[in-house]
Amino acid sequence: MIERDESTNPEEPTDENLESETSEASDSESESPSPPQPEGDPPDKAEALEPEVIEPAADPEPLPSANSGELERLRAQLEEQSARLRTVSKAYTDLQKEMDAFRKRQQVLAEAKAERKAGEVVERFFEPVQNLKRALDAGGTADDLRGGVRMVLQQFGRQMKELGLSEVPGEGAAFDPRVHDALAILPVTDPEQDGKIVTVHSTGWCVGDRVIQPAQVVIGKYEEPAEA
Repeated sequence: MIERDESTNPEEPTDENLESETSEASDSESESPSPPQPEGDPPDKAEALEPEVIEPAADPEPLPSANSGELERLRAQLEEQSARLRTVSKAYTDLQKEMDAFRKRQQVLAEAKAERKAGEVVERFFEPVQNLKRALDAGGTADDLRGGVRMVLQQFGRQMKELGLSEVPGEGAAFDPRVHDALAILPVTDPEQDGKIVTVHSTGWCVGDRVIQPAQVVIGKYEEPAEA
């Protein structure tokens, strides 16, 4: 019967076996191929991750302190300009008030002048109107009445001329579109009446060169008489 030496266990690794396996593993790792590296130098991770350092802005240079005498001079100039501005503003306001008052006075004077002028115009026609009433109240024949009315008409004409009015030329005058309004054209057999005024329906009046009321007229137009 063979006795087994229990002191030596084949399954348990010995110190020599461990050293041998360790050396073999290190040799295999050294012989294994390393993974391919990218072309070019890899960026330095430490430099890429390093934060950018921002230097604080330098403090502005302090302004030189102003001289107290210079400040006083500037303050005096400012007060002087402010006082001058207030003076000019007040003068402008006073001038505006004076202009408004002047315009109001001129308006009042113009209205008063227009009222006086209207009164003078009406006053000039008092006498003709009174004479017309007398002629109508007097009665008499038709010739007497016609004579009285003709006299009143002449008085009206004189008063209107004194006011600067002038009558627009009527029958027999050449047609002038500046002072005449043609109501109709009437055929005439007299060559002298061609283009002339043959009838006046309404008398026209002018003041100087300005037409107050154009005359309403009928114009003659020459036509040869028909042969019998």
